[in-house]
Amino acid sequence: MPAIRKNAESEGAYEAFEEALPRLRKGVLRSVLRYEKKQFRVMFGIHMVDVHVSILSALLAVQILRTFEPSPSGFAISALLFEAPTATQKFLLAAALALTVFLLNVFAACLHAQKIEREMLLVYRIQTKLASYVQRFVFAMSRQARVRVPAGDITNLAQNDARRISEFFAHAMVDFPILFLSVAVVVILMRVMLGPAAYLGLAIVLLQIPISSAFSWLGGKLHGELMRRSDARVSLVSEWVQAARLVRYFGWGERFAADIRARSASEFRQDLKVKGQYSFAFSLSTSWSFVVCLGLFAGFLWFQGNVGASEIFAAIWLSSILGHQLNPLPWFVAILAESRVGARRLEGLFRLRTQVEEFEPLEDVARAAAQVPSQTLKALASWACSRPSSLRFGYALEGVTVKFEDAVSPLFENLSLVFPAGALTAVTGSVGAGKSVLLQLLLGDVVPTKGVVWLLVDVAPQHAYEGLFSARVPLHTPEVLEFVRGFETYVPQEAFVASASLRENVPLIYLDSSAEFEDEAAVVKSLEAASLEIDARTFPDGLATELGERGVNLSGGQKQRLSLARSVFRSQDPGVNIILLDDPLSAVDKDTERLLAWSLFDGVWNDGSRTVIWATHRLEFLDRATLVVDLDAVKRSGK
Repeated sequence: MPAIRKNAESEGAYEAFEEALPRLRKGVLRSVLRYEKKQFRVMFGIHMVDVHVSILSALLAVQILRTFEPSPSGFAISALLFEAPTATQKFLLAAALALTVFLLNVFAACLHAQKIEREMLLVYRIQTKLASYVQRFVFAMSRQARVRVPAGDITNLAQNDARRISEFFAHAMVDFPILFLSVAVVVILMRVMLGPAAYLGLAIVLLQIPISSAFSWLGGKLHGELMRRSDARVSLVSEWVQAARLVRYFGWGERFAADIRARSASEFRQDLKVKGQYSFAFSLSTSWSFVVCLGLFAGFLWFQGNVGASEIFAAIWLSSILGHQLNPLPWFVAILAESRVGARRLEGLFRLRTQVEEFEPLEDVARAAAQVPSQTLKALASWACSRPSSLRFGYALEGVTVKFEDAVSPLFENLSLVFPAGALTAVTGSVGAGKSVLLQLLLGDVVPTKGVVWLLVDVAPQHAYEGLFSARVPLHTPEVLEFVRGFETYVPQEAFVASASLRENVPLIYLDSSAEFEDEAAVVKSLEAASLEIDARTFPDGLATELGERGVNLSGGQKQRLSLARSVFRSQDPGVNIILLDDPLSAVDKDTERLLAWSLFDGVWNDGSRTVIWATHRLEFLDRATLVVDLDAVKRSGK
């Protein structure tokens, strides 16, 4: 596999995702064709030589028969070499021709093997690259775009659709044009060798083109519906897996099972239609060479009345070559239809808005960015590289309005707030007040409809001797977000748990297979700060305990504390001094909440350099906060 990967990467001329996205939106198939055109030329050359070597071997095989015919009706090598060949000369010539035919077939087989190897590499490369583009796009998608695309659809796009597109290019893109070229060459040879009877064979061959076109149209319709039903099934199964415990607790198992069976049966019925269409087309194509051969024999009887052995042999062999080229035609048509459906689905995904594109129409942010001196970001980046721990960050919301698409009224309207640097700010409010959205606004995940969110940067007091540095820059620009995300950690309301061990889940090193993590003490320290270390002792294998997919072996409170431990582990880096917490204590009991408040707010995050913004619906321990923002009161006051 490493050798295949190296080969694939060295031959592919794919662009980076940002440069490739405009092309992918215009046409996925055209983009892949552009990237792989050099490889297609090589494969086209190999296949052309392969086909013509097979045709040449057929012509030489005909010459073997004509060598022994008393008066050959067509061109004969024996008549060219000898005026009156003896039996010995005929035998030697036939043996030489037979050996040449054998060697040509061996050469054709070698070429075919080379073509198959290149096809395999092409399937791997195209599928891997398209899946990579899908992955990168999912990372770059705007929040509104993510809502529109279910996880099941993305899974199918990255696996099934990318696979079908890669198979089309690897197996049909080169073979399809060569099919027509080889058919044209064979038909010309038939006309030269078999006379007017070839016209009847050509008519039968041409009749297959409209039939295949009809099957292509039908296959596209059937396969599009199949993928729609497949998406629905995958999405339902994904929901069932995520809610497995609730399904069991509330007795929804039979209902989910019935729904999954119904959708699977619907998908199966549609798959039967697709397979039936393909099977009928394949059976028709398989018998087509026989129909062509019968047409040629009928032509012999009609136009010539009698025919020699070499003509019969030529008709059978050339018809078999013709059949060999025509047999895959229904499969080409089917895979073309499938790849077009997959390409349209991928293009539909790629045409959704990215987060960067959501920033572009922000006129308020653009005006604010224009007021920031061009050297400010460079100075921030330089300071961050040399003295990251000396920087402190705050936020200021200036006239921010957030109105989601299709919403009747805005969630926030003309909201102005300040989150001081180095302070613990608690954000409270009723359910639906917008606490989580406010944090996502500070993360850059939600884009303001109007107004500006400013990132405030200054130097921590203990580093003031290095020279006071302060700046404010609009947060919702790609450059500022890329800069600030190196300094922040976030605890979401719903914890992400990887299907890995507890030791791997805290630093998430499993994402980097080359990483070597040996600082187990740092993991234990983070678990202690998150009040999870005692629980870890009860796990069967301690830190090596596998947590299962989506943390199936953990309770809701344990998941939240694992998420807190991960944030504590990251904040051990002196440069990470922005901590955003989205109601992280909602699933723990009061005693654990008290321990966490003491451990985190009075302990590891209480050094005056970290900015902690804590969204909570519980009013206990608000005395730890430097500032309390009540969103309900802020909305009522209009400030």
